[in-house]
Amino acid sequence: MEEIDIKALFKILNDKKFLIIVFAIIGGLIGYIYNKEFVKPMYESRSSIILSATDGSIEGVTDEITQTDITINEKLVNTYAEIAKSDSVLDKVIAKLNLKTTSKKLAKNITVNTEAKTTVIKLVVKAEDPDQAVNISNELISVFFERVGELYNIKTAKVLDAPKINKTSVNVNPTKFLIIGAVIGAAIAIFLALFMDVFNDNLKTESDIEDKVKLHVLTKVPKFSSKNMIVSFNERSYEAEAFRTLVANIKYFDKKTILVTSNTPDEGKSTVSINLALTLANSGKRTLLIDCDLRKGTQHLLLNIPNKYGLSNLVREDSADYKSVLNESVIENLDVITKGSAVINYSKLLFSTTIGRIVDDAKTKYDYIIIDGTPSELVSDDSILYKSVDATAIVVKYNNTKASQVNKIKATIKRSGGSVIGVIINGIPKDKLGNKRYGYYEESSYIVERKPRRH
Repeated sequence: MEEIDIKALFKILNDKKFLIIVFAIIGGLIGYIYNKEFVKPMYESRSSIILSATDGSIEGVTDEITQTDITINEKLVNTYAEIAKSDSVLDKVIAKLNLKTTSKKLAKNITVNTEAKTTVIKLVVKAEDPDQAVNISNELISVFFERVGELYNIKTAKVLDAPKINKTSVNVNPTKFLIIGAVIGAAIAIFLALFMDVFNDNLKTESDIEDKVKLHVLTKVPKFSSKNMIVSFNERSYEAEAFRTLVANIKYFDKKTILVTSNTPDEGKSTVSINLALTLANSGKRTLLIDCDLRKGTQHLLLNIPNKYGLSNLVREDSADYKSVLNESVIENLDVITKGSAVINYSKLLFSTTIGRIVDDAKTKYDYIIIDGTPSELVSDDSILYKSVDATAIVVKYNNTKASQVNKIKATIKRSGGSVIGVIINGIPKDKLGNKRYGYYEESSYIVERKPRRH
């Protein structure tokens, strides 16, 4: 049997704490209003009687209650309860008091109990009117004595405690129902939170990735707080640290050419690609960034560089002369091939060998090649690259990308003869990351340290 992950359980509840609080408040208000406005007050009359098993008419037998009497009455307590609530008793009570009810309804408001090791029977009667509760109790005792005497020849039954009324309603307590409603509301919210988590296919945590798609998490990128998507090289930047972690993992797996892909366009693959390339270049590695999203590539916009000539121009001309379209004006150690401006036949792109030849040639001249691919859900342009690169990194958006979508990408890459290095979780709210991991927490700014090239 799978063990319950208490830590994960508390994390789920913490993530849904707002839902739980709202449901608790709503439940409490419903309980309070219902009990205060819609419940008819009921009042309770309590009394007790004592029974003996002899009438004193037998010679040599006294009215003293013996242990045998007590034992007999203990065994008969359930019978006494049934007699007190029987139709024959209650019908007489109803008739004598002229009550507008039935024996079945009246029985629901009568409780009969016994004191352990005694012949004492306690009667509790509820009614909407306090005086009526007392009247019913008195009449019930009288009819009950008659009936028990007829059945068991008990003539010495006596009232131990006369019926007493509780002037406070026993069923109207708004504060109590507020608490009960709040607890029920919170319980419903907790159930819904756990239910939604069980059937939630969205990827959020490392354990989600490892359990549902069987891949390593390469890094966790925080959600950018501004429109600028390029991180600073500031040593205290949380975002920069995330990409340094990504670089360390790529070096660990000894992969030199990495295709970055995602399921949909809004998951951040282009942002991840440029920041990965910048981090590699800043660490002294000669890096080539290729924008292979020929439809909607954005690297030229992110880096503010020309896009008149780029990859699409080479593909249309079936040329692998990538040096003719290189941009060398970003920072030292980083070259960029933008998507280009040429209009091409995208259906022919699937059968083009241009990109593969460019990658093969560039491998001999660069330490790392980072390729910004296309969203796999929309197009299949990347299928020609899966075999040409060392590995593919899949970008998922926090609590947005589904495990089934990533598994579909995995299957496509495998069929094409490629491999997946791991998953990059992008757009994580910083309060979900926790600042203890790196020991600091500071916003990054849009600062790309432009270093002059050495020629």
